[in-house]
Amino acid sequence: MTEQQSNEILKNFVNTICENGVVYSMESKDAFALCGSNQFSTDSGEPVTVFCFWSDEDLAKSCCIEDWSDFKVNEVSIASFIEDWCVGIYNDSFLVGLDFNKEMFGLEFDPIDLILKITKKLKSLKIDLDFEQFKNIQDIENQIKKMFG
Repeated sequence: MTEQQSNEILKNFVNTICENGVVYSMESKDAFALCGSNQFSTDSGEPVTVFCFWSDEDLAKSCCIEDWSDFKVNEVSIASFIEDWCVGIYNDSFLVGLDFNKEMFGLEFDPIDLILKITKKLKSLKIDLDFEQFKNIQDIENQIKKMFG
């Protein structure tokens, strides 16, 4: 994937979820839509786990094939996506997969960097969110900056 393609997927994902207020995931009764990274590996040489999310419900539904044929598309609020999913995925040293298509072509991205892109866009739109573990968007940004300098 070229840098231009990566930037386009990221920009589209962030803009769409911020405008619509939701992200889409896929789950079966005992699994979440995961795949192994094509770009990154663990210290033991295994692909890093990628949790897949979509900005568009129809795109997510188009991926309910093959290994994911029994999966259902779920709507996730942006606040939950940020504080429950992205923070947890980061804590587990995994990645987020953005807008994968049915050929499993999409963007693998660091969840903390994604949080910062989303919060920047939300602030530009003058949208704040109600979090359970953070006071507001500025609070989550401040905590991330304290962690990473």
